[in-house]
Amino acid sequence: MIRGPVVPLSREGLWRLVQQRPELLERGLRVVAESLELGGARAGLVDGLMRDASGAAVLVFATDERDAGLPARVLAALAFWRRNAAAMPRALPEGDLRSVGGCRLVIVGTALQTDVLATLERLQLPELEIVEVESFKVGGGERLAVRSVRGRLAVASGAPIDEVMGAPALELMRAFVALVGKLDPRIRVDGDRFSRRASIDGQALGECWFAEDRVHGAVDGESPCVVQGDADVRRLGDRIVRRYLAAIGQPVATVRQVTAARDGDAAGARGGLDSLRASMSAARLTADECMALGEEDAGDPEPEAMAGG
Repeated sequence: MIRGPVVPLSREGLWRLVQQRPELLERGLRVVAESLELGGARAGLVDGLMRDASGAAVLVFATDERDAGLPARVLAALAFWRRNAAAMPRALPEGDLRSVGGCRLVIVGTALQTDVLATLERLQLPELEIVEVESFKVGGGERLAVRSVRGRLAVASGAPIDEVMGAPALELMRAFVALVGKLDPRIRVDGDRFSRRASIDGQALGECWFAEDRVHGAVDGESPCVVQGDADVRRLGDRIVRRYLAAIGQPVATVRQVTAARDGDAAGARGGLDSLRASMSAARLTADECMALGEEDAGDPEPEAMAGG
């Protein structure tokens, strides 16, 4: 659910919304061209061409109840792209398209009519993804509910991580998810094909995402960093642990102190961390993982000085 002013959910309004906030659909999307006529006249009109985090082309079609020609313009645009796929990166240099071949098709609408959805389904297009947007009010303020109807564009629900990013990046993303997931069963991890976000009780902890051939990570409110290996994942995990402790109202500490508190080491947990025992007893981090996370602090002469309380 998205806070903020809501533009009218007409076809034009939906496209403006996508332009202004492409992250509502997927992390890393950016608009590179508008109002493309692919396939002749208005039959193949595409509201926008976007580039995803892997460099692939994404054709976006905004629609409303007056858009009777939606299936026709989707088919016309796709047929044109398939005929000219190899030439499109050169024909659209501003797009910096890195994937020569197919494209993804994304339809953004409100409550699409059943017959329209049935027609689109009969097309049997594996490239097709459909997203519906609805507005509602809370305390007089407008919000948006964005949901995926078809395809892998799973908005805020955690679509499978896309293998197009390559094996090294995939492993780093999965390591981040595994590490965060073991910290506390209450932590929620969601995202889309190129990103993962961790939060607890509605408070953001940190995120990891793929962009420009690299994995990036950040703790909420801090500067992002490039994640290039397991050591970077551990350092990012250490920062998330600290944010997690602050979020649940515990003193901020090094991971070494957190581990000591969990294992009942009173001397190692000095600095006001005795209260962490209860909160960390349910943590599912192995001893090796906790020790690995603590490597960042190995050179700190006074690790307990980082603790509050």
